[in-house]
Amino acid sequence: LDQELGSPPLFSMLVNQDIVIQGDACILVPYLECHVPRYHSWMQSPELQEATASEPLSLEEEYAMQKSWKEDADKLTFIILDSSLSEPSIKELDLVKPMAGDVNIFLTPLEEEAEEDESEEGDADGRPKGVQGSSAPAGTAGHLKQQQHQQYGQHDNQDVSQSSHNVRDSSTSLQASIAEVEVMVAEPGSRRKGIAQEAVRLMMAFAAQKLNITRFRAKILSSNSASLALFKKLGFKETKLVPIFSEVHLELNVRESREACRSLRECVLQIHSLPLP
Repeated sequence: LDQELGSPPLFSMLVNQDIVIQGDACILVPYLECHVPRYHSWMQSPELQEATASEPLSLEEEYAMQKSWKEDADKLTFIILDSSLSEPSIKELDLVKPMAGDVNIFLTPLEEEAEEDESEEGDADGRPKGVQGSSAPAGTAGHLKQQQHQQYGQHDNQDVSQSSHNVRDSSTSLQASIAEVEVMVAEPGSRRKGIAQEAVRLMMAFAAQKLNITRFRAKILSSNSASLALFKKLGFKETKLVPIFSEVHLELNVRESREACRSLRECVLQIHSLPLP
């Protein structure tokens, strides 16, 4: 397994800045400025605010958030496009009209992971030390995304190719990290179409093949049976219950699962250059 996945990292977390990953049910594109107004409108929904444990931001704050995500070396974000609403040609792809949601991974160094585990146990009086997220429709929205959303709310302010695209060097130690996976299908008309499952699988295959990430985690509300079923179908196993947040933690270690390793290795990624506006 070590020779198949998990070799020294070759790519930075900004590797997706000018690529498109094409699947059957969905297409993944980088989160761009043109996506912000639609994303902002999604996050005005009380349903999504509750599901993601997020506070509403102003449009200006949402633009700042998009910029910070783009520049963050510990984060990889794709906007999910609904293939059924997209043009068949990538060169003619509309980057806004078919928007359906987003999928992300956040890297946490293992030493910080141990500290986080301690904080989740709470203080002696039962109050939590940290802030945790919850589950969004058809997927999960993790606590790191929620914390950043709250942080900005508190301030005033084209051929298929397997090659890299403008790859930047990064000192981030990917192998010494665990990747928290999040997916949100915000558009009601794009739910129950297999989009969330394919988006997560494409993201994990990209992370494994291109970033050499081998450990994945999802944090899901215990009441969200659909999301629990989705991640279990992808090979995740329950590792911990966090009653104070009503959360279930699930993990997938590719090194310990030959089936998962084979699945991610054999997932054919159709990677295209991002079409020029």
